Amino acid sequence: MPVKTTLDWKTYESITKYIYESLGSKAGVKVLGYGNICKVSGKSGINHQIDILTSHSDGINSYRTAIGCKYWNEKISKDIVMKIYSIVEDAGIEKGVIVSKNGFTKDGAEYAKHKNISLVELREIEETD
Repeated sequence: MPVKTTLDWKTYESITKYIYESLGSKAGVKVLGYGNICKVSGKSGINHQIDILTSHSDGINSYRTAIGCKYWNEKISKDIVMKIYSIVEDAGIEKGVIVSKNGFTKDGAEYAKHKNISLVELREIEETD
């Protein structure tokens, strides 16, 4: 039987960073910033806080990814997807990802697909899994 642990948003963010660091390193992904000190400047002149900022190179071009971690009890709505997209667009970041413990609403998933924002569900294992 799986052991149930208690997580909080900070630990969830740290686990997500660790996954990108350890699994992504084999593919050339580097974590550039993380936590509430991770900020990017937008074309608007506004600084935006993002949870995790990574870079990846395909050998020719370099890409940055803004990752938003949502350790929420509800599904992530299109409003949150719109916010992440807005930050990505303003800061000139090439890719956005939202990591959620409880999935996404239908509208959130549709809007993310339209705006090329990747959605990831990262949650604790349950007995039904």
